[in-house]
Amino acid sequence: MSSWAPLHIRLFRTLWLAQFISNVGSWMKTVRAQWLITQQSGSAGLVTLVQTAASLPVLLLGIPAGALADIVDRRRLLVYA
Repeated sequence: MSSWAPLHIRLFRTLWLAQFISNVGSWMKTVRAQWLITQQSGSAGLVTLVQTAASLPVLLLGIPAGALADIVDRRRLLVYA
């Protein structure tokens, strides 16, 4: 079985492509914010804060969400979410 086999399923391919486009949009937004800060102030610290603010929710919520997904029935969690 190939690594590309899941992409033969239309729904999976559509969801994967939508997630990819969403990620590219988020990256573009972050880079634009950093570029704007660099042009206006030139402060490396502020650029670092933008990157931290962009990745902090994933860092803080990733571990509790993973633990919750392991504890709770996934079907009920998806219905509730």
